[in-house]
Amino acid sequence: MAKILCGVKIDDKVFEEYSEKKYLTRSDGLRTRNLKYIELMANSDDYKENFPELYAECKEIIESVADELRKYNEGQAVKKKDKAIKHKTFEGYLTDLLEIYQKTATKREEMEKNLQYAKEKWIDTKNNRNASMRNKARSEAEFLEMEDNYKQEFKTLRTETLADVSCLKNAFTEHLDEFYAANGALIDESVKELFASGIKLQDWEVDRLIARNDNNPTMIRFITQYCEQNGIKSRNAIVYRQAAIKGKQELRLFETLDELINRCVDEDSQKSKPWYGEKGMGNFEKIYQEAVIQMNSFLIKPVSEED
Repeated sequence: MAKILCGVKIDDKVFEEYSEKKYLTRSDGLRTRNLKYIELMANSDDYKENFPELYAECKEIIESVADELRKYNEGQAVKKKDKAIKHKTFEGYLTDLLEIYQKTATKREEMEKNLQYAKEKWIDTKNNRNASMRNKARSEAEFLEMEDNYKQEFKTLRTETLADVSCLKNAFTEHLDEFYAANGALIDESVKELFASGIKLQDWEVDRLIARNDNNPTMIRFITQYCEQNGIKSRNAIVYRQAAIKGKQELRLFETLDELINRCVDEDSQKSKPWYGEKGMGNFEKIYQEAVIQMNSFLIKPVSEED
């Protein structure tokens, strides 16, 4: 159960840890007190009126601890988010789509070949003048059974493939939302202080700030606001636009590959045939490579651990 300490909601473990800590106050002869007592004095009107120096010192301690606790909570939130995210970079989701496609297209081609083989065998037997009626009937029955099996297999393949893509898309959109959502924990305090100082930055200086924060949409938006308020036109305006549309470009690339996988399992053979087999796989992989290049060309993107 969460508890409140220094005005910050924290878990039981951290509450117990901080409650037992001792803090030194200098204004009353270097005395040490636990945090709960310090907090009582910092919220006391009596201490504020009669012991202003001690009151101010306790207030400063509480504010410092509150800042520590907020940073701890922010760190825990980042860890939780990272644990839930499937990939470090957006390219990983395109690679997952490629793997889903390759598995699906390979299976679809195998099914089509088996059905075509059974059909040709049946036609050959049917047209064979030397084949007995019994053999012709058996061959037709085998083909019809194969056709029924094909329909069931195709239905299963289509259902499983679309479910896999849908699940992956949900994970990708959650990652996009997390990445582009404003997050106070990602504000660079040094830049915040620089803006607050009143110094009028030049365009090239803003460009350098943009380049330093190309994996941080929150900071890009923060810098954008500063530019708008101060009439600065940075050469990196394209970055501002990407931060503003919040993942729409990345999602379009995902959906392009998603649509091709849908075609691969389309019931209409005219739509599906170009997207499986050797030629179909080649076409898909070419479009996949182009999507990866475009995804990596975006100026705002999460970075991998290697970067």
